[in-house]
Amino acid sequence: MVSQSTYGIPTCVCLPCNTAMCCPSQKQSFVVVVLQAGADSPENFMVYDEFDGTTDKFGYRKSWTSHQQDYNPGDPTWNGGKGQEIIGAVNYLSSIGMNAFSFNTMNVRGDDR
Repeated sequence: MVSQSTYGIPTCVCLPCNTAMCCPSQKQSFVVVVLQAGADSPENFMVYDEFDGTTDKFGYRKSWTSHQQDYNPGDPTWNGGKGQEIIGAVNYLSSIGMNAFSFNTMNVRGDDR
């Protein structure tokens, strides 16, 4: 049995379990494997123009303006409404069934030092 998100991305797979190592109690006949599906790019997701003091040495700073439309009223913001675009980007990933993404929180010697 495979559970799928709205967009057909597998999120949970139940596989037959016939070994004592898999199901020591022998009361379960299936093992549940949870799959994460998500974006692994850009790793400099947090190089965002609405964070105070974000550098742009190499021109990689993001605005995420295309995701303003994905922001939902009541979602968090800061400094009088900043952050709607980056929150909208996370909302978009969630809306297409993504349940994980990665980014660097500290990238001093990387993109956009």
